[in-house]
Amino acid sequence: MGQQEPKSINVGPRSGIRASIGLVAILGLLVIPSVVVTDSASANGACSGEVQPAGSGSMIDPYLVATAPNLIWISKKRAVNSLQKIYLQTAEIDLGGCTFSPIGDNSEPFGFFNAATYDGGGFVIRGLKIVGSGGSTGLFGQSLGVIRNVGIENALVSGDSQVGALVGYNRGNVFNSYSSGQVSGSTDHIGGLIGHNDAIVGNSYSTASVSGSMYVGGLIGLHCTQSADVTNSYASGTVTSTNTAQAGGLFPSSDACANPGLEVDASFWDTQTTGQSGFTIAGKAEGRSSAQMKTLATYTTAPASWDIVQGWVPYSPDPTGGNPARIWGICSEFNSGYPFLLWQASSDPCVSAAAPATTTTTTPTLATTGANVEWLLVGGLIAVIAGSGFLAVSRRKRTA
Repeated sequence: MGQQEPKSINVGPRSGIRASIGLVAILGLLVIPSVVVTDSASANGACSGEVQPAGSGSMIDPYLVATAPNLIWISKKRAVNSLQKIYLQTAEIDLGGCTFSPIGDNSEPFGFFNAATYDGGGFVIRGLKIVGSGGSTGLFGQSLGVIRNVGIENALVSGDSQVGALVGYNRGNVFNSYSSGQVSGSTDHIGGLIGHNDAIVGNSYSTASVSGSMYVGGLIGLHCTQSADVTNSYASGTVTSTNTAQAGGLFPSSDACANPGLEVDASFWDTQTTGQSGFTIAGKAEGRSSAQMKTLATYTTAPASWDIVQGWVPYSPDPTGGNPARIWGICSEFNSGYPFLLWQASSDPCVSAAAPATTTTTTPTLATTGANVEWLLVGGLIAVIAGSGFLAVSRRKRTA
């Protein structure tokens, strides 16, 4: 939209205060109050304003999750068997820090009776806040379904036991997902991504800070059972526990699980940022320095064999024609230098921004600007109109 010539405001004989000035610092005369705008999902208290997503929830016609009210609708189970359906996220969602209720719980997990899938579609969920009580707290409380391509940023998740930003208690499959923010629990099984894992986690990571009492891990709080498996994943968030013997950078050692070392491959944690030196499983789960975590060779040197490229290429999880899978990228310009999921960027984020050109500016003077400034004081409202422009207060949805 092009600029419009500002018009003079006339409200009676007491208006008409004019001044031709250039750059003026006005102290004590001009006050612009801040404006706060909230969505229904961002209001104080519990998340509200649920709206059923478009679609029917089938394989060929999935529910299309595009807004915070769509996500809230899922959590409130507003339709029969809604936790047994297929979901595809189609836009970035900001929950704005409202208190969210987990999707699925111990009495009715996500995907309990029939196969259920939540595909994040390569879009992020921001501002997730959960204050849980009891067990199984996360975006998904308990899941037996498939969760993939989900990014959770700036989460604030707390509960008692089985607490994770993505899943509190995972009994299904989690692929190509990540979390950041803060996760805490008053008792045990507290993880940056997953609280308690009894199933499969692949190509995922967490940078969330994690704290709890027992079984606290940067990625997973408790990794358990012979059927569970973690591959090509990492953690870099701070891990603190009141029981240091039951804390781990990736996940802690546990006598409650049968041979957890047999169900992890090519996974790492940052020993410096997590503050954890164990528990190490040679060739399977190993700690690395921050510098090593930001080096391609860590993930390509045997026995590690990640689907990772230096830099960025388009995400390609289902290769054809004999081409290798393309899942991870790594570069110093993005994700603080740690590996990132290629779907996190739709264009190359590894290109350094060009330095701005050096320009010479001339300070405007009263004689050269010809700006017109009018002050209109009506009940505390101040309108400012300047030369060839105007001051506008607007609200723009953040998309990155």
